[in-house]
Amino acid sequence: LLVSPIYEISNKSLTEFSAEIMGRIIGNIYMIRPKPWPKKLALLQEYDKQLDDWSLSLPKHLHLNVNDLRSCGPNVLRLHIQHAATVILLHRKL
Repeated sequence: LLVSPIYEISNKSLTEFSAEIMGRIIGNIYMIRPKPWPKKLALLQEYDKQLDDWSLSLPKHLHLNVNDLRSCGPNVLRLHIQHAATVILLHRKL
C-alpha cells in the first residue's frame, strides 16, 4: 500500500498532537501533587474540548468510516485508536 507524502505529513502532525495532549493529561491531571479540584476540572474541560476539536478537524481522508472499517488504512485506524485511548485516559475515574 503506497501512502502519499501529504498523508504521511498530516498523519505525523496529528500523531504528535495526540502524544502532546496525552503528556499534558498525565502531567497535569495524574501528577504526584494533585491540583485543587476546580483547577483539575478546568483542565479536564479544556483537554476534552481540544480532543473534540482535534477529531472534528481531521482531513476527510483521515475520517473513520465505521460502516466499512476495511476501507480505512492502518494509519487511520491507529489515529482513531490513539484518540479513543486519550479520551479514556482523560475521563477515567480519578
